[in-house]
Amino acid sequence: GGFNTHGLQFNFGGPFDFSQGKGGIEDIFDLFSNAFGGGSPFGAQGRRAAKGEDLRFQVELNKHDLGQKKVFEYEAYATCKECGATGVAPGSKLVDCTTCKGVGRVQQNVRTPFGTFTQAGICGACLGRRKVPEKKCQVCHGIGRARVHKKMEIHIPPDIKDDYNIIMPKQGNAGAEGAPAGDLLINLKLK
Repeated sequence: GGFNTHGLQFNFGGPFDFSQGKGGIEDIFDLFSNAFGGGSPFGAQGRRAAKGEDLRFQVELNKHDLGQKKVFEYEAYATCKECGATGVAPGSKLVDCTTCKGVGRVQQNVRTPFGTFTQAGICGACLGRRKVPEKKCQVCHGIGRARVHKKMEIHIPPDIKDDYNIIMPKQGNAGAEGAPAGDLLINLKLK
């Protein structure tokens, strides 16, 4: 309680952009890798799926809500039950990426006034995974998670003050490829 969340930014369940690989610490390493031509520790063979996004929402309470149980409802991404977080349609399989030929990295020669440089980076089509679904799951469209409606019952402490936070571990968006879910932060405001 008493933790001030002003100035913090949390994603409120917006779609994670898997097509561009945005959003994880891996992208920082990829940036350096692309700039200096080195290998990322999360590169083609060792890239780890990112933990799901944290969710945050704010709830206004009256004094008579204190000490009571309250049901909260929200939308979040959950692991796709149809494909089991693989993104592959049932009856289909993973195949080598046609963009990088199953290597996970792409190279590009760039001509400059100083000569020709070879730039290497993570493949944008498979995000370094080397394989892509032969046919994407119809439910999650190949990302391995789908939007669901969630309900959660929480006991409101009887003696909270305004701007009280409750953190529910792993109740946020599911991670990609079966990675752990993010957290849910509920900010309670007293009217």
